[in-house]
Amino acid sequence: MGGRDDLRRALGYSEWNLYGSSYGTRLALTVMRDFPQGVRSVILDSVYPPQADLFSSIVVDMQRALNLLFERCAADTECNQDYPDLERLFYEVVDQVDEQPVALSVYRPKNLEEYPVVINGDRLIRSFFDLLYFTDDLPKLPRLIYEIHAGDWEAFGRMIRWSLFTFDNLSEGMFNSVECFEEAPFGSPQAVQAANAAANPRLSQAMNNAAAYQDCAAWDVPPAAALENQPVVSDIPTLILSGEHDPITPPAWGELTAEGLNKSQHLVFPATGHGVLGNHRCSDQVVEEFLAAPDEPVDASCMGEMPVLFGGN
Repeated sequence: MGGRDDLRRALGYSEWNLYGSSYGTRLALTVMRDFPQGVRSVILDSVYPPQADLFSSIVVDMQRALNLLFERCAADTECNQDYPDLERLFYEVVDQVDEQPVALSVYRPKNLEEYPVVINGDRLIRSFFDLLYFTDDLPKLPRLIYEIHAGDWEAFGRMIRWSLFTFDNLSEGMFNSVECFEEAPFGSPQAVQAANAAANPRLSQAMNNAAAYQDCAAWDVPPAAALENQPVVSDIPTLILSGEHDPITPPAWGELTAEGLNKSQHLVFPATGHGVLGNHRCSDQVVEEFLAAPDEPVDASCMGEMPVLFGGN
């Protein structure tokens, strides 16, 4: 762990600014806790705080993001006119492919080849969970639901190629080593079951988030110290960025993180999924202003010019 501050000193920096996105925010928070010296400011984008219970949150947070998509479309005159009853059609497609799965040929970016993929209800739901991550894909999802409901799977096959072959670019072993060390010891299958009771049972079945505990039992890594489940408390100036539609690190986690950070500012960006910075000029502008003067409130008025998903009416 000391290497994280050794790097700063080896590079000759008296101070630096930290930026973390998704799991990178957990690393940044740990540095804030253990090596605050030399940290001038911190930007936490789509924050994953140590006190959050990831496995218990997956289904309810997906449902929140999915319901928000349905609600925003229904509230927009044009979207609702073109794609009414979106929620009903989504679950109808799930039922359809449960009864009769759909065979697709999906292009794999790693080796430029196509592979046969069977879409049933579970895989459809997990694919939409992945699609909700991407800000650019969010406006496309109502039309996508209507297309697959009508039996047109061409666009769906293109859009899921990156998530379907996730582990071409990620290490499942490393994922298990980290999450079974610092996340699973502080939750339980019973906590997952209790949380899932508030969600749609079909989503719970598809996501099967309690299976992580079976994986971790087999992976057999020792548990982290209790400190790794505690909120980080700090006076370092921190900017927290959340995407309103993020299905995995919801805005509520930004609020949870801010409770222990006495000099924090938390901004929730509309029409945004997982990973805020770089998706629109407003987030870039806010970050630039924060870095120029971390102790000062940022001017986030540009967020007022950003429409909600589908524009709103």
